[in-house]
Amino acid sequence: QCFPDMGCCAEFDMDLNGASCGCNLNFYLVDMPVGFPGKGGDYYCDAQCFPDMGCCAEFDMNEGNANVQQVTNHACTGDYGDHPDWRCHKWGQPMDKTHTRQFGQGTGTIDSSQPFTFSQEFRMEGDQ
Repeated sequence: QCFPDMGCCAEFDMDLNGASCGCNLNFYLVDMPVGFPGKGGDYYCDAQCFPDMGCCAEFDMNEGNANVQQVTNHACTGDYGDHPDWRCHKWGQPMDKTHTRQFGQGTGTIDSSQPFTFSQEFRMEGDQ
């Protein structure tokens, strides 16, 4: 059974105080395990598809730092016209980034200089 089940909610507390430019904190899901041990001897995979590592779909539930956050889907459909060599979409599509009025240190709806609770619901709409 895969996590998260549709209709469930993932929720965790975050404290990004001090995680600024140049720092990328990421909480993501991948379709593991890949069918062979990678260079580290594990069965890890992600959408970057590095040599000697597994290549699989990746969903960034929360990626960023105290200045910006984004949610990104990295599908592996292999049909990326601008990048025919990609098996998975390395940049992610769609990508939803926060804006200053929504998120930031001392600004926005979420003040990232303070701890906050991150919550994401997984639900089906129709057959999707």
